[in-house]
Amino acid sequence: MQRRGFPAWVNSWTRASPSSGWMNKEFGKAKVMITEPHPSIAEERESLIVFRLQGEWFGLRVEEVREIVLRSQITRVPRSFPSILGLMNLRGKLLTIIDLDHLLGLPPAKMKERSRVIVLNLPDPEMDIGFLVDEVAPIREVFPPYARDPSAALSEGRKAVFFRGALYSGGLLINVLNPSPIVPHLVPEREEASA
Repeated sequence: MQRRGFPAWVNSWTRASPSSGWMNKEFGKAKVMITEPHPSIAEERESLIVFRLQGEWFGLRVEEVREIVLRSQITRVPRSFPSILGLMNLRGKLLTIIDLDHLLGLPPAKMKERSRVIVLNLPDPEMDIGFLVDEVAPIREVFPPYARDPSAALSEGRKAVFFRGALYSGGLLINVLNPSPIVPHLVPEREEASA
């Protein structure tokens, strides 16, 4: 029976029985298309370490993270810069803990039971730096490009240089961080002296 207003291929599809070779062949193709993404799409996919800070969600590329560890005692350093929370002993090595809240212009945070330290994978192996975060979520597979601007509340002034952009994943708005400029910005006085 010809259905009015539908293309011919729709009419032939509705006449085909589930056991017909044509239907099995076409559905077989569809199954392959669904389970095997196009190579160009697969290449663009990125894995993000997602974490929460002050109710906002942030992400770092997996390759930018060396490890995630439980928070232990953080010893404050007298007269240190505001961006540095203190030092933490990590398997006999001193790890500098960065106050990401301060860098991003967020209000000071309280340490929580679920707090974790994300240790950065920096080019200099002698530089051990970690971010104290409220909570770490499971790794997410995302597809760039990112939106140009992160959350409006975090995009003013120099804070914007710490972001690659933002994207939605699983209903969450994730601000993707760029850790490269963070180390030079740890000590504001150095920037002023070199200017």
